[in-house]
Amino acid sequence: MPGRGALLLWMAVASVLMVFGVIALLQANRLEASVGIDESERQLRAAIETRLAAEGSEGLQGFVRTLVNRGTIGLRYLSISVPGGTTVAEASAYEGFSVPMISPLYVERLRDFMLNQSGERRRFDIRRDGRSVASVEYVSAPEAVAAARTDAIQQLLWQGWILMLGGMLLLGVGVTFYLRPARPPAMQWAERARGGSVATETHDAGRTPAEHSFGGRAAQALNRLQRGVIIVDADIRIREINKVAERLTGWSREDAVGRLVYSVFHPLAEDDQPLTTPAETAVRERCETFAEECRLRARDGAMHAIEMQAAALEGAGGKSDGAVLFFHDISDRRDNVDRLRADARRTQDIVDHLDEGVLTTDAAGVINFANARAARMFGYKRGALIGATVTKLMPVPFLNMPEVRVRDYSDSQAGARLPRVVGWRQDATTFPVELLAQPLGDEADGDLVLVLRDLTQQLRKDNLSLRMGRLFDYAAEEIYVFDAQSLYFTEVNRSAQRNLGLEDEQLARMTPVMITEGVDADVLQDYYLHLRSGQTEHVRYRARHRRGDGTSYPSRCG
Repeated sequence: MPGRGALLLWMAVASVLMVFGVIALLQANRLEASVGIDESERQLRAAIETRLAAEGSEGLQGFVRTLVNRGTIGLRYLSISVPGGTTVAEASAYEGFSVPMISPLYVERLRDFMLNQSGERRRFDIRRDGRSVASVEYVSAPEAVAAARTDAIQQLLWQGWILMLGGMLLLGVGVTFYLRPARPPAMQWAERARGGSVATETHDAGRTPAEHSFGGRAAQALNRLQRGVIIVDADIRIREINKVAERLTGWSREDAVGRLVYSVFHPLAEDDQPLTTPAETAVRERCETFAEECRLRARDGAMHAIEMQAAALEGAGGKSDGAVLFFHDISDRRDNVDRLRADARRTQDIVDHLDEGVLTTDAAGVINFANARAARMFGYKRGALIGATVTKLMPVPFLNMPEVRVRDYSDSQAGARLPRVVGWRQDATTFPVELLAQPLGDEADGDLVLVLRDLTQQLRKDNLSLRMGRLFDYAAEEIYVFDAQSLYFTEVNRSAQRNLGLEDEQLARMTPVMITEGVDADVLQDYYLHLRSGQTEHVRYRARHRRGDGTSYPSRCG
């Protein structure tokens, strides 16, 4: 075996080779990314110059959006400005990104953050006849750009991998030699082959002969693994029991040996009915039993959740020589399972209390989960939805338009014009559905999560609001709606605007106090205070309303 110093030098050389290999690979990757980005900028410049020369700036927005969505040159953002700084076309890969029930302001910030993280902003000018005709700003993701690999980069990659593999090989050889134990003396191996027990000062001092045997070591290992072991003879009387079995059963070895196994080992079912011990089954049928979970009642009445299994033992001539019973405590595992089940029930309750229906489907559109809201929405019991297809619940458009897919209704397709979705209840009535599909996991064609919202009430409210808005706007009386706290007008109908001679934008910055004459401002504030507090349902008073030109006219308010 080489000396310690030589091995350390060997491993140091291997480590240096690996470091040089890593450096070469990093340099190759940086060069490859740089060449790829330069190549993408060249393609982008050529495409824009050709487009501007052929058609000018007409329809440039659609051309820009096509470049971003096509993805062949890895664009995440592209804008084109003319001299003077005016942006004539702009598109982003994240402009269609949205999150339901989140403020548009936060969604916009999230889009900007995603864009800033996707790559570095770069710009260049399009020049014609020595003058700038357009300025281009873009962001491209290096990982999305097709790699432009030159011979030099390829050679540098090969060098890096060769150095890495060579260093790893040398390091593995060095570690193998360094960790390989010294060969024991020939006499020691010979004596062990004869079954002898050699007690050396360095390894075997203080050990009993039983600990040198395989059985002693196996028993020690089973105790460390917290596995209880009971060995029975052909009459199912206990011959041996280890320390873990003593602790779990509550019986000492002196008390247990010689007793029938079922008088020491008491397995119970979940309903507290006694079970036949696996050792009895193994001896009777001369087989190996399957692992089984149950509860074990100890000698002092304590209960342990255990998993038990037994195997038959054979003696000389194939005769039955009893069985060995293995068991171990699974209380921690039971607690973890119970905790997971409680979490699952809690999650189920949360999903069931959502206002939206939630379905999960496989890639073929077969439903494998439905929350309580979805079941009520379609008029089914929850179990009846499992195994049904999406086309059965929403035949329009997925049944009569096979080219439309459920996964088309995802956030990434938010800007696309998709057919409306109609739900079909069990009683054959229909209702409008708002559908959002999201992939469940990273696979593009994997399972889906479908979020459904019944739009019936919303459409009724929208229609009612539209009709009420028309009545409000065309009423002959002046109607003012203002905020209860700030008193600023929020809605003013056409009659009021016409009488006051003010536009809607001007009235949005005014309060009733600003247009009222003949009533003290404190009195008006007192009126509004009574309305806000609920002390009165309405007030009436006479005043004059001040027009925008300074004149006024009498008004009866209430």
